[in-house]
Amino acid sequence: MASTDELISTVTLVLMIVATISAFAHLRRSYALFLVLATALFACNTVLESTGREVLVVFPLFLVLATWCERHPWLERLLFALFLPTAYYLIERFVTLRFAG
Repeated sequence: MASTDELISTVTLVLMIVATISAFAHLRRSYALFLVLATALFACNTVLESTGREVLVVFPLFLVLATWCERHPWLERLLFALFLPTAYYLIERFVTLRFAG
């Protein structure tokens, strides 16, 4: 389980770094700087914790993903296919009370 959590955290951090670089080209500077701060926050943590609050912090990440998917419709389908197993895994951890600690 720990290796799966570490994989999700690593992939998310890499995605955030790439999205942060892309945000400077496609979003307002304030959103890009906000994403820089959020990425720095996640890079300093060992694991991503309290995901409910973090989703609010990384809203520029979703804006970047939307701009990517707007230009490449196939990417939307790929991300959806990748998010389904991840969502299943995280919901399974929540339902079995293994999401905290």
